[in-house]
Amino acid sequence: MKEVKKQPEQSHKTSATGPTILDLKNLEKLHSVGLKSKPLHLDSHHDILTQIITLEHEIRSPLERMSILQKAVKRQNLHLRNHRIEFASLLMDLAKKCYDLDRYDESLAMYKEILRIARDTFAAGHSHIVDSLTNLAGVYGAMHRYEDSLSAAEESLLIQRKSLHDQHPNLAAALSNLGATCIRLNQPLRAVGMLEEALQIYIAETPKDEPKIALCYNNLGIAYFELRNYEDALDRHNQALLRRRSSLPKLHLDIAQSLHNLGNTYYKLRQQDEAVNAFTAALHIYRQILPADHPTTAETYVNLGIILFEARRFEEALDIHLEVLRTRRKTLPEEHPDIAQSLNNLAGIYMNLRRFEEAREAAEGALRIWSSLPQDHPDLGLVRSNLSIIYSHLRLFDAALDSVQESLRIRRAVLPEDHPDIASSLGNLAETYRKLGRFEEAVEAAEEASRIDRAAHPPEHPTIAESLNTLANAYQDTQRDEDAVAAGIEALHIRRTSLPEYHPLIASSLDGLARAYSRLEQFQAAVWAGEEAASIQRVSLPENHPDTAATLNNLASIYLQVGRIEEAEQLFEEAVNIHRISLPEQHPEVSAGLSNLARMHHNSSRPVSSVSLISKSLLIQLHEDQFPLSSKGIRAKSSDRQHRLHNDLAFLLDTLPRLKNHMPEASDGITALLTYKGNVDIEQSLASILYAKAQGSFRSLLEERLSLQAQLARLRYSDKPQDLPQYVQLLNRLKLLEKQLETHPQGRQLADELRLRMITAENVRAVLRPQEALLNFIVLGDQVHAQILHQDNHHIHTYRESPKAHVKKLRALLAGEGQQFLELHNPILQSELQSLYGMLISPIKNELRIGIGLESLVISADGYLYGLPWDLLCDAEAEENKNRIPTTLLHEVSVRSIPTPRDLVRLHHLAELYGENQNPALLLGVQSFQQDGEDSAEKNNGRSPQSFTTRAEVFVAGAESELPLYLNLPGTRNEVLNLAKLLERHGKDTIMYLSPTASEEILLNSTFSPSVLHLSTHSDVWDEADTAVLYQQNLDRQLEPRFDPAHPFSQAVVLLDGYTGKNFHGVLRAWELASLNLQSTELVTFSSCNSGLGWMEAGRGVVGLSQAAFLAGAQRTITTLWPVLDQTTSEWMENVYAGRLQGLSWQEAVRQEKLRMLEDEYPLQAWAPFVLNGLA
Repeated sequence: MKEVKKQPEQSHKTSATGPTILDLKNLEKLHSVGLKSKPLHLDSHHDILTQIITLEHEIRSPLERMSILQKAVKRQNLHLRNHRIEFASLLMDLAKKCYDLDRYDESLAMYKEILRIARDTFAAGHSHIVDSLTNLAGVYGAMHRYEDSLSAAEESLLIQRKSLHDQHPNLAAALSNLGATCIRLNQPLRAVGMLEEALQIYIAETPKDEPKIALCYNNLGIAYFELRNYEDALDRHNQALLRRRSSLPKLHLDIAQSLHNLGNTYYKLRQQDEAVNAFTAALHIYRQILPADHPTTAETYVNLGIILFEARRFEEALDIHLEVLRTRRKTLPEEHPDIAQSLNNLAGIYMNLRRFEEAREAAEGALRIWSSLPQDHPDLGLVRSNLSIIYSHLRLFDAALDSVQESLRIRRAVLPEDHPDIASSLGNLAETYRKLGRFEEAVEAAEEASRIDRAAHPPEHPTIAESLNTLANAYQDTQRDEDAVAAGIEALHIRRTSLPEYHPLIASSLDGLARAYSRLEQFQAAVWAGEEAASIQRVSLPENHPDTAATLNNLASIYLQVGRIEEAEQLFEEAVNIHRISLPEQHPEVSAGLSNLARMHHNSSRPVSSVSLISKSLLIQLHEDQFPLSSKGIRAKSSDRQHRLHNDLAFLLDTLPRLKNHMPEASDGITALLTYKGNVDIEQSLASILYAKAQGSFRSLLEERLSLQAQLARLRYSDKPQDLPQYVQLLNRLKLLEKQLETHPQGRQLADELRLRMITAENVRAVLRPQEALLNFIVLGDQVHAQILHQDNHHIHTYRESPKAHVKKLRALLAGEGQQFLELHNPILQSELQSLYGMLISPIKNELRIGIGLESLVISADGYLYGLPWDLLCDAEAEENKNRIPTTLLHEVSVRSIPTPRDLVRLHHLAELYGENQNPALLLGVQSFQQDGEDSAEKNNGRSPQSFTTRAEVFVAGAESELPLYLNLPGTRNEVLNLAKLLERHGKDTIMYLSPTASEEILLNSTFSPSVLHLSTHSDVWDEADTAVLYQQNLDRQLEPRFDPAHPFSQAVVLLDGYTGKNFHGVLRAWELASLNLQSTELVTFSSCNSGLGWMEAGRGVVGLSQAAFLAGAQRTITTLWPVLDQTTSEWMENVYAGRLQGLSWQEAVRQEKLRMLEDEYPLQAWAPFVLNGLA
């Protein structure tokens, strides 16, 4: 529901030159009568009359004439009081001149004095009293004191009804003046009675070309207009125009005024062409005889522009409104409300021309001016409602939602509860919710808007149809297709009744009905509605209009369903061509058309063009997913959008391998596959690189953002309610800051320079080492695909069967009862490892070049595959070594993991930007998790701790605890002490904290980025049910995910000193970890159990501790996929760090230590859970 216009204002003026209905009559007549009615005393009059003669013949300036008269009256005042008529005559002239100079207060005082003289001098019904009352009424009218004006005019009429016969022209003049005053007082019905009576007298008693007849017709037209009797209003205005054209020059203001009033009336009768013609003719006259910046000219321009807007003649409307704005800026201050109104009107036109950036600039300019108004002013509600539409088209959904909600708040505050403007805001809110995928909320808002519009308008008002159309679309989003059809049919009926036959809004209703009928499989009705919609749009819309393309797309889809294949392809082609001309390159509608066309080309055996089209479609969809950071929280998951994205990915993965000899044509497809995973988190993933390259004000903004995040992290969430107001204040500041960052030109420039919004094969190849390959898995439902990228080759493989059941069984074996004693020889374990190798590695072994030159493999898993220990997979066909140890992937190639291809490229950029980190290493080891003897068998529910404990042993929570309890970890002390000594022996500075000082405050208050951050403690992935009670309940978790216990960054935790199991003391959540300064940190080691687990949604990467460290700026992490042994972890860590200090890469150091422990037959739990993520 678009709210972009202001209705043309019906002028109450009866002439363009002033209040001619209330003409100041007979001023010269009263003067002459007065001079003749008494003997002259020339000695007292001579000077005055001489000055008057001089005044009339020698001085032309009204101001000078008035000055001379004032002096003359003042000088002769005492003498003239004895000659009242002469005095009244002179005073009359002076009063008229004051009136002409808009000095109404002085004029009023003089006319009151003239009336007093007349009452004292003449009988009660004398004409001088009538004339004085008439003039007094005119001055009151000019001062907008209409009640006083009415009182004077009524007295004048009462006198004349007694003294004149029923058909006297003066009586008609009095009735006409009184009728005009009634119009001013919003009494149009009373005005009609008086004006019709006056008109009959004028027609009977005066010549046909008497100007007052035309004036009376004009005022009758205004009165009927106010009564919404537009047919009678049209007749009277036409009569007025006819008489004025017959008696006045062609370029007369009164003719222009009649044309202006006709334009308003035609507008109300929805006769747009006639309205345009009338306003254009009026404007032609005004421009000829009025100054270019005259307000009346501007008013006519405005009304003409609005009519053109409603007639969808947007280019013409734009020219008109730009002219209005130029005129107003010449004559008005820049902060004047009329300039704001012009900007708001321009915003509406730019929107319909799909020039949304210009629309935004205009609307925000209007808002800036109107911001000085009271906060609940209706104009603020109007412009915010319009801004919500603009922001929505610009994909700024957070701003759109804020604007429309503020518009609704203002209107609810100042308007009756069933006011149509409230319905307008609700309609915009419904459309915003639809764009956000929050469909149930959209239905609720649309239903309320429809209810209000039904109450506020006549049954077949076009606004009702508009709200019904919005409601029908919302019903379709929620699969309520029968309700959508019912609402759509009613909207169509109203629009056919109230609009021209070929109006675009009728086509809009038909298009919606076609989609609803199609979903209900009522294809005959769907084809009828779609074809009629398309035929109307071809006639009523400009060539290449995007609405026409959307309708053609929908109709083509219907044709496909009924087997009209060739016609469908033609329409898809036409729609794509229109969209490419009329919409931005990355618009979602362009994507939908390309996707449809790709399938048509595929079906007609055109694989190259099919792949090209589907690839371009996917790149647009991925661009669409890259929402600004501040919008992510308010957008619901759109199942339809995700479904189409996954379908298009599956289609690409099926067709891309057929282009082996057309690799240049496949480049967009390869880019889409590399970009897909983690794409929705792009703003976060770019933040660390932007910080590294930022300068000046942009760097200051980023530093402030880091500071705010750190402050938010330090606030407690449960036991300090007084922190909540400060948290909310900081949070609001952070949101504002993120909006500034998103629109900062340096930020956009840097992001574009880094080319990380879309990940190309060249981006990845530039960071792959020699003899290294990327293995990128994509999981779509039950189907698994592998993308292999070498320096010189690319390959796609689709697996025939799903490994999901085997992965699940393997993870159960590794983390199950007795897992601390598992070895690779275990037949059940070995069988699963061999099965998974055979399913996932063997089919692509040659493409990976394992055994034929491949030295390093970077694996980006997806979904449930993230929890897989890749280097543990066993090749059943390979021979066992001399110790009868099965050949694993670890033996064949060096392996590391990466969440997404984007992370691989991003982390390399970070390393290049920062260079080597010379800061100290920061080591934290936590040993104590039990308080006051809680390690007794009694406190442990009768269980003694296992002598061979792991770092995942959990107490059964006591009655007073909401969170899990954990065993002490005595091995962490030796681990940290040994690593500190090792690092110091190699000249590396270290800072070490052991229990009881290894607390979260140490990390949150750290002022530097450590070269290495080592956390030797417990980690876990908590369930929402365990923590929900500890979170503040009065915040919108959709808008603020940091307060959402179900968010993966809330569930992944590291436990530090101070943890009691009763609150969040001693808990470092992934949120807080991501807020640390880890820029250029070489390694973050999570020497703890399950630290590599988290939320494993396909397409997103693992959302947990490792991702949080990457977002904070770390280059690599070491995590675990299942529990590790406490007593052997120190040995493993010390050897890995030693290998790195001796010159090995972290990747090779990890591999060498794993191979050593494997050959020495350590339990799997001592070494196999560890995974290196990130850079080598």
